[in-house]
Amino acid sequence: LDTTYLTEEEQEMLYQVDLSKFSKQDIVEKLMEYKKNYGDMDIEKYLNGKIKSLKLERLPLYRDAMIVLCRTAQRISDLKKIKPTKGCNRISFHQQKTRKKIMLPIHSMVHKVFQRYDYNLEFKFAPQEFNDYIKIVCMLAGIDSEFEQQITIGGKKVLKNLPKFMLITSHCGRRSFCTNEYLKRGNDSLPIPLIMSVSGHTTESSFRKYIKATNDDFAQRVVETWEKYYNEIDSVSLF
Repeated sequence: LDTTYLTEEEQEMLYQVDLSKFSKQDIVEKLMEYKKNYGDMDIEKYLNGKIKSLKLERLPLYRDAMIVLCRTAQRISDLKKIKPTKGCNRISFHQQKTRKKIMLPIHSMVHKVFQRYDYNLEFKFAPQEFNDYIKIVCMLAGIDSEFEQQITIGGKKVLKNLPKFMLITSHCGRRSFCTNEYLKRGNDSLPIPLIMSVSGHTTESSFRKYIKATNDDFAQRVVETWEKYYNEIDSVSLF
């Protein structure tokens, strides 16, 4: 069961990482080190060609594309349509998959990404290229908490433990936006219809499939709700 998404803290880690200081040899050595701790981790495609063909100067482009996906809830097929200008707070376009018209609010983090390129930024890469190398970027950013991946082999469900970066794909951006906004509380929270207006979901049932919070996430939300409730009860003076 794929429940992978990037928290806002992990997105900040992505934004801050200095990718220019890593060489191809650094990447290979890091992959080999993780392989020692995660026997199920498949790194052969990287060792047998992917790292050799990697253009290091493109790593920031994959990183910045991931941040934009996480802050807009869009699919990678719509990345080329996200072209904000300085000072704009929203743009509109038709989603490629659904043809639905979206009025997309522009998050401050998206502006920060485009400011890096003086707003002259265009994302050009194939989805599989992105999915291969965003894992490397997330590894270099230190997004490596242990995660369970459930797969089916011969009709049987098997659990594999992997570092989180190995599970990151372009679609995690869409999940991340929906999940992070759903989990926010108090004045920071957005009603589900508003989140759906950004992601383009047309039904709440389809939207809820994108909520990839873990049981720990939900338990923490319950605890915080209880603490707030009982603190308010305790602060009431009875006469």
